[in-house]
Amino acid sequence: MEGLNKILLKIEEENDIEVKKILDAGKTEAERYKESVVKEAEADADVIVKSAEKKAKQMIVNAKSGCEAYIKRQELDAKAKVIASFIDDAIKEIKSMDGKEYFEHLEKLILKYYHKDNGFLLMSEKDINNMPDKFVENINSKLENASLTLSKGTGIDKGFILKYGGIEENCTFDALIEEKRDLIKDKLTEQINA
Repeated sequence: MEGLNKILLKIEEENDIEVKKILDAGKTEAERYKESVVKEAEADADVIVKSAEKKAKQMIVNAKSGCEAYIKRQELDAKAKVIASFIDDAIKEIKSMDGKEYFEHLEKLILKYYHKDNGFLLMSEKDINNMPDKFVENINSKLENASLTLSKGTGIDKGFILKYGGIEENCTFDALIEEKRDLIKDKLTEQINA
């Protein structure tokens, strides 16, 4: 029996050696798999971090652009308000003119806008009543191949309308300012931006 015990011990030792080899191989394979998984996870983490960094940088760029656009809109709004206020103040100043200065401006406008034809100078009743003596006669003496007849116009506040048959030149201050409003805005914007 002793021989049988020796054989069984030998088989058991060989089994232990074989089990140890299998376990060692399993451990080695598990370590390699673990290292592979860790490397793969690190690579995935790098991709995720780089993607997050890229998105964060883009968010910063977008936020900066948004802020710059907001500031630009605020600047433009402020400039537009300044320009509108300036134009409104100028309109009030022009409309508040009376007396000699007012009629000097009217004369310049009439000489600028008249047609070489006989027509009517339509003005408000207030302007007609405040008109300097011989105002129309003096203007007619400066017109070439034309003359104007004074007539009361309705709906005119400041300024006048020149009427030639079916043609009218609206030279009321409101109409002239409205006609030139964009040009005035452009000029004021140039000066503000200079």
